[in-house]
Amino acid sequence: MELSVEKQRDYATISIDETRIDIQNAEKIKTYLLNLIAEGNHTLVIDLKHVTFIDSSGLGALVYSFREAKIRGGEIRIAHLKSQVQSIFKVTRLNKIFKIVDLPED
Repeated sequence: MELSVEKQRDYATISIDETRIDIQNAEKIKTYLLNLIAEGNHTLVIDLKHVTFIDSSGLGALVYSFREAKIRGGEIRIAHLKSQVQSIFKVTRLNKIFKIVDLPED
């Protein structure tokens, strides 16, 4: 599983370089995000530009991490949703919970 982090002054951007977030990798992603939050990175931007599929375990990992960030006064934002993943966020109404943002392309 490929994850990378780029820390800015007020937030950290996490790039998930996987095409799927599912039961196979959701727990590892959640642990990674929770470790970042515990280290003081309370506002995270999760870049999903490579992700074309997310299942309930992937959504659960994001929601759990969101809750932990919120407890510490932060938030989790989601960037670069592909249409398939964006549909899932809309159906589950997670687009009302997570702030969906655009990041400048490299």
